[in-house]
Amino acid sequence: MNDSYIQNLRYKLQRRVRRLKGIEEPEWFHNQLCQFRIWMENEPLLGGILDRLKLEPESRDFYERDYIHTYRLGEFPKFGNDDAQASLCYGMINFFTHEEELDNAGEAEFLRARTYAEGLTAFCEVFLEPLYDYLDEHLDDTGVILALLRRYKKRCEWFHRKHLLEKFEADTQNGEKNLAQDAYEYLFDQGLELYIEPESPAGRPDMVSAEIGAERLIADAKIFNGTKSYLTKGFRQIYDYAAEHNSPVGFLLIFKTCERDLHLSLTGEVSGVPYMIHNNRTFFFVVVDLFAYQQSASKRGQLTAVELTADELVSAVDDLAGEISAAGEEPESE
Repeated sequence: MNDSYIQNLRYKLQRRVRRLKGIEEPEWFHNQLCQFRIWMENEPLLGGILDRLKLEPESRDFYERDYIHTYRLGEFPKFGNDDAQASLCYGMINFFTHEEELDNAGEAEFLRARTYAEGLTAFCEVFLEPLYDYLDEHLDDTGVILALLRRYKKRCEWFHRKHLLEKFEADTQNGEKNLAQDAYEYLFDQGLELYIEPESPAGRPDMVSAEIGAERLIADAKIFNGTKSYLTKGFRQIYDYAAEHNSPVGFLLIFKTCERDLHLSLTGEVSGVPYMIHNNRTFFFVVVDLFAYQQSASKRGQLTAVELTADELVSAVDDLAGEISAAGEEPESE
């Protein structure tokens, strides 16, 4: 991302955390903590990182594991990595700023401190500071990719729909490549260093970023023209590529060029982006609608939808594994 933008965002994040840590009045602290959470979630880059944290097991099973009770007993769970700790810290802040039955002194009383001031200090040390450190460290990481692709989707649909569709229809044989090139250019302009990966046993995805921290961007672009078989092949390719590079995350960018709707019944959805989890890897599906509708959204009625399920995508991966096992070698990529 643009260095000045990142620097400004870091300053805002630091200033808001410092202000929270300086508050000793429980009701004022609670009010400011609510504002802080809302600000984080509405800030695109921070929101993208938080979306990733929501997918961590600690976040998905927050109430089932009863972390609230564990902390109230003065017991602190052990974390295998920073992602797990940050996810739980975010879950705790979510709990206190959403739970209606908690009064405004909930944060101060939670860690069983002798005074409200000590309780607020402990809350900041245990939950606020680890989350702040995680956000600060990951502002240049692939946690922002989801936010960038969501912004790219809006850019295309709001401002470049006609141009991109005409570009696709003028050369359908190379249409997918041309649309993918537009995505490369956008991400590069946002400061992401991209390169095309050389041939590998798993095939060649559309783009891979240079490594960012411990991760790298694995992404592929596909066209949806009313049939889903091409998308299952695309998922199979990106899954294999993520597995080959030991990447925990992959992105499938889908350009919809037909009137038929695409309904993705997957593991879940974060910020309007469907995702699925398979073999401990998370894959996001960003659909960019380029079709030139003749009527406004309010007059179209319900579109005929093509449903793509997680089971169908998993079957595509399992079928490939069967091919490899039967042939004793890697099949050629699609």
